[in-house]
Amino acid sequence: MTAPVTMESVRGFLNVHRIVIAGASRNPQDYSRSVARELEQRGYEVLYLNPGVDAIDGKVSYSSVHAITPVPEGVILLVPEGRVLETAKECLNAGVRHLWFRHGEKTSEGYRAGIDAARAAGANVVSGECPLMFLPDVAWIHRAHRYLRQVTGTLPG
Repeated sequence: MTAPVTMESVRGFLNVHRIVIAGASRNPQDYSRSVARELEQRGYEVLYLNPGVDAIDGKVSYSSVHAITPVPEGVILLVPEGRVLETAKECLNAGVRHLWFRHGEKTSEGYRAGIDAARAAGANVVSGECPLMFLPDVAWIHRAHRYLRQVTGTLPG
């Protein structure tokens, strides 16, 4: 059920306001925290989902998407491979309509199953892309990554 990521799906995700980082880390230097900071700097409301952590940066870290009210509009899945399908299904069952899988279908069977489940449920899915590459005014490394993807023809169309 592999489908290419489109700029329409990327824009659809980035047009939401309330985003959960599933798999957020306690480590302030972790990729998940970088994504959260960049989103917050651009006016997004960012929530954390990590059942093993009570709080991150002084904000509640939820143990389940079902515990978040109102339902978040989008979730960026940065969870371990073994939890991708379960987390995707939980998001879909809670009513989340926009899911961003940091890794793509070719990464593993777990990612493929989670992405397929989200697409089958009619969710807007972005997979295998770094969200930082698509945000305005990001650090040069993310702009360079986006530029290289443009010139090589591998940036979503």
